[in-house]
Amino acid sequence: MRTLLALVAMLAALAAADSSARAPQPDTLDAVAGRATAYVESVGRRLAGMIAEEDYQQEIRTSSMTDIGVGRERSFDNISRQQSRPEGMNHIRSDVVMVRPHDADAWLIFRDIFDVDSRPVHQRSDRLATLFVKPTASSVAGIQAIVAETAAADLGEYVATLGVPTRALAVLEPAHQGQFKIKKSGNATGGLPRVPEFAVPKGTWVIQFDEARTPALLHGSDGKDLPAHGRLWVEPSTGRIVFTEIVAENRNVHARVVVRYADAGLDVLAPREMREEYQGGPDTATSTRVAAYTTIRSFTVDDSFVIGR
Repeated sequence: MRTLLALVAMLAALAAADSSARAPQPDTLDAVAGRATAYVESVGRRLAGMIAEEDYQQEIRTSSMTDIGVGRERSFDNISRQQSRPEGMNHIRSDVVMVRPHDADAWLIFRDIFDVDSRPVHQRSDRLATLFVKPTASSVAGIQAIVAETAAADLGEYVATLGVPTRALAVLEPAHQGQFKIKKSGNATGGLPRVPEFAVPKGTWVIQFDEARTPALLHGSDGKDLPAHGRLWVEPSTGRIVFTEIVAENRNVHARVVVRYADAGLDVLAPREMREEYQGGPDTATSTRVAAYTTIRSFTVDDSFVIGR
């Protein structure tokens, strides 16, 4: 009898151990960050050559940095409530292409502007697709013309490489991971626009990053370092990134960009909305910009001739 009872107890212990081994283990930061890193690599392959229509609104208002707040809780909603005076605004519609040259450490975006404030700039065509998908000897001159047209329509230059929707994803690229410290954050909604499109899906992880090395990844138009920090909103089971936030600032410049990703019929989520804010220092103008992306499609582009990297 004692032998039988001992055998039953042993079998019960083995069953409990097997059940414990098969129970799902809680995710760790390393595991979720690893999935997100693999996902970012797939984004790089799939979105390099993304062509879309961009609806881009820019506004400059005279204000003080103290009016809108500085730091991790800074919100786009604060800007609309402050008392400030419009200095300039425009509404730009463009075809855009995002490229990632093989020998560059950053994404580039090119805008072929076809409408400014409801005034046609030129007859709309597939100029970008022609230049990048089937480049010719004259492609460099065509790219230079597009860059000049974009500069003429811009209300201000702050951080030239920041206003690219995929910029924050660089934090998880292998070449830059040692540049940043990451940790899980409990701040899932602070600073996000208060609109339904930016509602955080249940179960989403928020990974906070802080730049820990110099020289910084980003620089202002004056060439000075702009140390970056921000957040990535990640689906823990897949590594898919649904929102990004990157903040770059020093004593003279504050810049913040938030991007919303959503399905666009590709294998990965594509940027669908980008919200930017820039300020050049105390008592200077604040620039706010909102871009929406539609008619997204992906091509295999030839970026070997891209200039100005």
